Amino acid sequence: MEYLSRVLSKMSDLPDFRYHPMCKKTKLTHLVFADDLMILCKGSLKSIARVMEALQHFSDVTRLEANIDKSSMFIVGVDEVTRQNMQKITEFILGTFPIRYLGLPLTSRKWNKMDCKQLVDKITNKITAYTRQLSYAGRLQIIMAVLFSIYNF
Repeated sequence: MEYLSRVLSKMSDLPDFRYHPMCKKTKLTHLVFADDLMILCKGSLKSIARVMEALQHFSDVTRLEANIDKSSMFIVGVDEVTRQNMQKITEFILGTFPIRYLGLPLTSRKWNKMDCKQLVDKITNKITAYTRQLSYAGRLQIIMAVLFSIYNF
């Protein structure tokens, strides 16, 4: 994954690659979680072609390939013809929002108060369940670990 991250980071230096509008300021091109990879780009055929070139380069070098059957593409705000052309280029399944990833809702919009409440409730329940038999110092340690992992997530 580290090599693929470097390849995807270099992809953004190419002249016809365009960032997704919400990712341009931070120059975000991809997110990696364990063995999952999310690649983000503007919904243009040139940007999609660059992403596929980067994935092909990774495959050529490492002999690893993305599993097309487990890969999805989420497209928002493009016309039907462009969407069909993107699917032809990638051969990915077209996914639809909303979806859940790692137990959290992913949508094409900002999280609202209820989305955040679900996360806070889940964390609160885990802390409560784990800390009943612990001393005050043990509880504090657990809470700090959970809060730190939330910040990292």
